[in-house]
Amino acid sequence: MDDGKIINSTDIRQMVRDGEIEKANKDLGHPFKMQGKVIKGAQRGRLLNFPTANLKPSFKYTTAKSGVYFTKVNIDRDFYYALTDIGTNPTFENKEVKIETYIMDFSKNIYGKNISIEFLEYLRPDYKFNSADELIEQMEKDKETGRKLMEKYNNKA
Repeated sequence: MDDGKIINSTDIRQMVRDGEIEKANKDLGHPFKMQGKVIKGAQRGRLLNFPTANLKPSFKYTTAKSGVYFTKVNIDRDFYYALTDIGTNPTFENKEVKIETYIMDFSKNIYGKNISIEFLEYLRPDYKFNSADELIEQMEKDKETGRKLMEKYNNKA
């Protein structure tokens, strides 16, 4: 119970589905987290100069709202800030929902590794861009937002 409010898992799952990640994290007492193995994707991110780790979740999680999140990734007990997209990559007209993470300031090969992703803040919905160039422009803006959030979270520590 928090401020007289009963906290239950159904409400928290709904917050996650609605993209209210900060509220869900507050009620959980820790960040919403997904774990799984890094698998090969279409490697489109690499071609756009934004290589991503594609997560195959280790079990069925509540699916967070489609969009881009500021996240923190645990790889071999080291933490890195990241931008995670949950969605179908509408610019490229994929059908299946993917979980792709661009890990900031990171360039190691982590295929096959188990990682965990902590969702810290919801940044924006998934959009269908008119071109790869428009997508790259938005990803650069997202990266800039991520850098500012890194400062915010580093100052909390």
